[in-house]
Amino acid sequence: MTSPVVKNKRAIVIKLDGGYDLKKLVDALSGRRILCRKPQRFKFILGKKTVFFMSALSFLASWGLLQRKNGCEFEFSGDPDSMNYLSRMDLFRILGFDYKEELGRRSTLGRFQPIRLIKSNDDVADAVNSACDLILHQFDNAKEFIPAFEWAIYEVIDNIVNHARTPVPGIVCAQYYPKQKAMDVAVCDMGRGIFASLSQHYKLSDDTDALWKAIQRGVTGNPGPNGNQGNGLAGTLEISQINTGSFRIWSGAASLKLKPGKTEAEAEELSASVPGTGVNIRLKTDRPVPMDQTFMGKNSWSYIEKESERLDKDGIMIRKECAHTGGRSPAEILRRKIENILPEMEEKLKLDFSGVGTCSSSFLDELLGKFVEKLGEEQFKAKIRIVNASDQIIDMANVVTHQRLETAKKRQENTSKP
Repeated sequence: MTSPVVKNKRAIVIKLDGGYDLKKLVDALSGRRILCRKPQRFKFILGKKTVFFMSALSFLASWGLLQRKNGCEFEFSGDPDSMNYLSRMDLFRILGFDYKEELGRRSTLGRFQPIRLIKSNDDVADAVNSACDLILHQFDNAKEFIPAFEWAIYEVIDNIVNHARTPVPGIVCAQYYPKQKAMDVAVCDMGRGIFASLSQHYKLSDDTDALWKAIQRGVTGNPGPNGNQGNGLAGTLEISQINTGSFRIWSGAASLKLKPGKTEAEAEELSASVPGTGVNIRLKTDRPVPMDQTFMGKNSWSYIEKESERLDKDGIMIRKECAHTGGRSPAEILRRKIENILPEMEEKLKLDFSGVGTCSSSFLDELLGKFVEKLGEEQFKAKIRIVNASDQIIDMANVVTHQRLETAKKRQENTSKP
């Protein structure tokens, strides 16, 4: 099999085609020692249906940042769908490649979280909150799913700030796959790696040995009174196991992988030693993990509580939450969030239509009509308050909610007939 890497006079060309996880991408980049070279330019050519799974995307972004810091340039071309996806995930922006999206930017409240840079504790909190907010918008049992998910990704992302010692920002990206009912999150940094972090306090033979050590309970690179408990990776692995999801960690020339439905991780050797550390978890959204079933115990406070407290005070700005108000899709995404968060709220939820000129009847029916049908008129009025909406929007909202209530009334009458 020929290498996908070809050197010409202007750049090192990397041809990619098909699906790429971390291992396959490392294979492609290590074909001619690309991972340790410092050329002036990398040129990636994407074939049709080139797909980057989160583990590969996080590594490419993190490694690319390091190369860019060293003076390298990046260029991408090829399949328009693959190009648009990488652009919307913000890979091109952080690697300094100028690209105009053919289909335009979609709302980030959709099914993915674009690449985020992690430099500080504030960045950690923002990335975790963003991923949890994505979940709130996407499926109905988010309240049950979020606590364990939030715990896991916070622990993994926080390692970048506390242990990695990375010369460039860490990377976080996430995507929700509705057909598979799965949430995929990857975290990667270009820091000192697991072996260097743990070998200061533990006797280790190689990168694989270091990874096995890292996923044990109580293992940390900062032992002592000022260190942490060292349960982040062990807890994340346990959540993945209970969820029957997948878990992957890589550092140096080694990787450990828990396959979906398996109870034990397996070691695999990478084709080249890579800088830093990465973790990729995929959790099934229809299998929430109660934290009291894990060795970590129940969370005392989660994103749900924090967000409900914020919304009690600020409400929801429709213009900021929705990419547009001309159809059902953005309204459906927002309604899911409201339905997940409303039971935790102490005050009426304020839906603020400031700056919204017009709304389609389908948008209002999806957001308000279906909601009033589900709650009933009295509960809807007790829990929801609409403010700063134009007379036209109010009139249209009254029409769609009335129609929904009438439909619900007729349905109830028909079911009660002998």
